[in-house]
Amino acid sequence: MVRVDNFLIDKGLSPSRAILLNPEDVPVFRQKLADFGWSHPLLDELGVERENGFTWMGGNFDDLGLVVMVRSPQIEEANGTAYTEATLLHEKAHSAHAFDDLIYTKAGTNINYWVPRHGHGIAAKAGSEGAFFEEGFAELLAAEYMKEQMGMPNGVWDEDITVPTKTGDDLPGIYAWKVDDSKFLYANSAIAAHGLELLMVEKSELYQALLKARNSVEGLRQVAQVVDSVEPGLYPKLRKLSYSEAGFSEGLHDIKSALSE
Repeated sequence: MVRVDNFLIDKGLSPSRAILLNPEDVPVFRQKLADFGWSHPLLDELGVERENGFTWMGGNFDDLGLVVMVRSPQIEEANGTAYTEATLLHEKAHSAHAFDDLIYTKAGTNINYWVPRHGHGIAAKAGSEGAFFEEGFAELLAAEYMKEQMGMPNGVWDEDITVPTKTGDDLPGIYAWKVDDSKFLYANSAIAAHGLELLMVEKSELYQALLKARNSVEGLRQVAQVVDSVEPGLYPKLRKLSYSEAGFSEGLHDIKSALSE
């Protein structure tokens, strides 16, 4: 965890602390939080396989000031501990922001806390925005961490490859993880990260703007300005995309279209 924290700190970021659990520890951890009247729907998804076949093994809980990471014996057997370390980096990247307004609601004996803004993302009753930038940023840093700190320029693969997504896109192999000799997995955030990579080829200043946006509203504005300098209206278009593979794929196509003009 020290190496992960130092990587982020060197970029001027302040990540939250983390707890690393084995799968059998998760029910006990949930119950301990429930005993204090705290619950979170995402906590119930930890270790549960999603429809796209990807199992969510880590999460950032701003309202607790805590990153929770669950080790996966199956994924570690195929990829070593690289998956766990890179996913921990991804979640800690989410936690590294200065927007800490806290809202709480009470339902019976339970008090539910939540943070409306987390980095580039905003969660509200009317809907969420900014997931493309928030998820893309975290996955982008995870890939950078693997290249620079773990000496894995191709991720867990022996050579530089691309992998196809269900939406017909091609992703750099560093965003994909082995399941067995014939299967691989990737997170939806990988598609957004690849989109940001393409934007940074054209607008290298976007990287520093993304980092600055973790700690200031001025940085958030700079991100919008840089993205809209590629194509007017591109930033709000990407900002409003749904947090889904289809939504992020739409954003990737919008970026490719804007860059081709």
